[in-house]
This record gives sequence, C-alpha cells and structure tokens, in this order.
Amino acid sequence: MFDILKITFARWRKQAELDRLTDQDCADLGASRTSLRNYVAMSAAVPKRMAQMAVVFGADLTKLQHSRDSYLNALEVCQGCGAVKSCKALLANRGANMVLPAQAGFCPNASLYTQRRFAQAAGPKH
Repeated sequence: MFDILKITFARWRKQAELDRLTDQDCADLGASRTSLRNYVAMSAAVPKRMAQMAVVFGADLTKLQHSRDSYLNALEVCQGCGAVKSCKALLANRGANMVLPAQAGFCPNASLYTQRRFAQAAGPKH
C-alpha cells in the first residue's frame, strides 16, 4: 500500500514540475506537453514491455529514444494497445530473445521497430 502512495505522490510531483515548464521548455525537450503528460502518468511496465518488443524486432531502442516525440508516441501506442495480454503472454512464455518478429505481428509498433532495424542495418548516411 505504501509503495502505491509513493508512486502516486511521485507522479504528482512530476506533473507539478511539468506544469512549471514553458512552451519553449517543452519545445527544447523535443516533445509536446501532452506527450510529456502522458509519459509522466504512464506505468513503468509500458516502457519495459516496449523495450522487450524492440529486442524481438532487432531494433535499437536507445536510438529511437533520441527522437523524443517518436519515442513518446510509440510509448502512447504501447500504453493504449489492445493486445497487452497477448504481448505479456508471448514475452513471458518465450522471452524477448526467443520470439520471432512474425509471432509479434500483432504489436502496433511492429512497423516502427522494423523500420528502425532496417535503418540500423543500412548504417549512417553521409
């Protein structure tokens, strides 16, 4: 019970910090205020699950995180996904390293992960 209260109060503090940001501060962070609000309110399980699915598709999540708005959008998609039970079951039964991308085709971020994998394979553009 105490842990739930700690998490709730921490979210409130983060929301208050976010409320103090100016529009320019949000722009400097590279994310919209709405995306930042959604991120602050998000369960810690969402980014963890998303990171596991990125592994399934061979995508480097840290590179996606550099594109903040894309990353926050992907988190919002993951949070609102209707296939959370399927996702959890697939990852729990097999582990991210044992799942083939075809088995995780239900993931609404699958195309994003696939694009990231191919972009990584192509290497940097000069």
